[in-house]
Amino acid sequence: SNDNNVNPSRVSKCARRVASKLGKPWLLHQMPIFSWCDRLCYDLNLKQNFISDMHSVLSYVDEIVESHDITFTKTYMATTFWMTCLLRKGNSYPEITQTRISDVCGCSEVALRATHKKLLHMLNMTKKQCELLTVEQFVAGVKYG
Repeated sequence: SNDNNVNPSRVSKCARRVASKLGKPWLLHQMPIFSWCDRLCYDLNLKQNFISDMHSVLSYVDEIVESHDITFTKTYMATTFWMTCLLRKGNSYPEITQTRISDVCGCSEVALRATHKKLLHMLNMTKKQCELLTVEQFVAGVKYG
């Protein structure tokens, strides 16, 4: 830019090279996940307490996905919404179906379920074990309610 006498295209090229050398070129193409999440929560007309829980689960899931060198895609976002619903079962959360979640995230229900299985495998958990946990226990790394 003109403010600091830097050519933006050269900075962009440098950033792409650095990301490539780090072996993570996709990082430059990722959307900020929390603003993406907030937009989807707005589209789903969710209440603030759900959004707060969603942020906690999203932060934890993003860490797990990143530790496995996997790009956080729309199916991981959909899976995170579904996981949050499963973990909030005791609370009076709005009924959010896999269909609504996958529609707003732009993926199929089949992809959501497949990614959910992959994520549970990464966490070394079963769906039944996950359903026993609360949001707080899940993000604290508790394995079995």
